[in-house]
Amino acid sequence: MCNAGSEEDIIHLFFDCPFARSCWQALQIQWTADNELCSKLINSRTINAHMLFMDIFLIASWEIWKLRNDKIFNQGIPTRTRWIFNIKKQVHLQLLRVKETLYPQIVQWIDTIL
Repeated sequence: MCNAGSEEDIIHLFFDCPFARSCWQALQIQWTADNELCSKLINSRTINAHMLFMDIFLIASWEIWKLRNDKIFNQGIPTRTRWIFNIKKQVHLQLLRVKETLYPQIVQWIDTIL
């Protein structure tokens, strides 16, 4: 996803790459410095007290992965704007699975992502 010349492992792709950092910043998610994925998720979940942290993580990571594949296989250009558009679209699709009481909070949260 980036031209930093770093080996693209899971930590770099989803957390250390400047593109990924920009994406997480848009969601206001802070990551701990752990280099092991499970520790990073567990510790970051504690400091990011969002009730749907894991759901957000999974959707956001999936959209990063899809942009990465588009870049590799279709010469697509990953942009944060495109990633945000995809995140919002995916969250709206997932609203069908959410309790009605949580719906307004999620819609309000997704509308704040820039």
